[in-house]
Amino acid sequence: MSQAERRVRRRRRNRWLGRAVAASSLVCTPAHADDMAFGGGFFFGYRFAAQAGFECGFEAFTTYISNGNEPGEVGARSGIGPLVQVGLLGARQPQPRITLALQGGGELDRDTLALSGSVGVSYRLGADAGFGLHTGLLSELVFFNAGISQEWFLEQTFVGGGARVMPTFRSLKEPETDRAIPGRPLRTDEGLFQLPAAAATRDAGAPGKRARAAVEPVGLAFERDAALEAASVPAFLQLASELAGARAPAALIRRALRAAADEQVHARLTAELAERHLGRPAVVRVPEVTRRRALARDASTLRLALESWVDGCCSEGRAAAQAAAAAARAQDPATRAVLVRIAADEQRHAELAWSILSWALQAGGPDARDAVHELGSARERDHVYEHEHDRTDLEAHGRLAAGTLNAVARAHGERSRARLRSLYRL
Repeated sequence: MSQAERRVRRRRRNRWLGRAVAASSLVCTPAHADDMAFGGGFFFGYRFAAQAGFECGFEAFTTYISNGNEPGEVGARSGIGPLVQVGLLGARQPQPRITLALQGGGELDRDTLALSGSVGVSYRLGADAGFGLHTGLLSELVFFNAGISQEWFLEQTFVGGGARVMPTFRSLKEPETDRAIPGRPLRTDEGLFQLPAAAATRDAGAPGKRARAAVEPVGLAFERDAALEAASVPAFLQLASELAGARAPAALIRRALRAAADEQVHARLTAELAERHLGRPAVVRVPEVTRRRALARDASTLRLALESWVDGCCSEGRAAAQAAAAAARAQDPATRAVLVRIAADEQRHAELAWSILSWALQAGGPDARDAVHELGSARERDHVYEHEHDRTDLEAHGRLAAGTLNAVARAHGERSRARLRSLYRL
């Protein structure tokens, strides 16, 4: 292999690694047990069989979504669930077919292109009555689809298309909590750490319940913040370890360790705010995670560069700006003091990310510079909080509404890209 071919292959590898980081959410979101898709549709096509002819019918399905349900996120979703089809073959004397199957697959491009397969049993009524083994393959483009299926033992093949409403992998429910992680996202070999769904119970007859009801969303949001702050502790410890493995300057390692200590304080402070609003102890645990697999030095440096831009320069910088905006609106002195502390610490963490990025761009050479440049040119990194509340009355308690979150995020995105361009000109 020539040196030019190696360079092309290396750039392709770096591009895919950059896209993998970009496709990961800048936030950690809860996993919902009821995160699923329900839908139905119709199909029409030609059935190749002993008595061939056109077949039409209806179908219904349920898909249990397994990943990728973050608003503002471009990552594809996947899932599995039951499928029921009822088809009619022929026009004069239609022969009904009933199929019960399990379908599964995923999106190739979020909300646009998807591919799924199905396997199950079919029963054909009429002259050629009997059971068959069903297998099928379906491609979807938004609502419309085309596919092929085979009814084994019945010796029947169907080719056709149709439409589904909803699409197979379009989740009915998106998480409704804050989208800005107030710390560094924790990454594992399995992907971003997923915050478990809150299991807190509420006593409707508890004293002061009505008084707390108006601000209970504030308490739950601060409780989630505390859990995410706790998850940032191992994230920074992991960062320090990976910096050491890549032979980064000792000063960067010390700053990462200090950031881990900051996140411990943030977790305690936000938990205390949550308890004030909820009237019960906040549920906060530092997650137990296994260490991420180490990479070769060049690959580790490249990963540090990409994740420093995404998780630090963008995510933590945005979180710092949003905490500062929330502090400016908070009326309670204790809440305002906590948010001011978090804003200052997160801004320092963002500056650590910029320092790591600057070092990694030099240590990683052209490969790192090309990968970060491509990732930094993507404007979709500005977060859109379309599923966040728009209750401006909660801003007095330190929780920003969707409109404010979006405005701060977009402004920070513009500043970050401008700073990245300046860094490249150095």
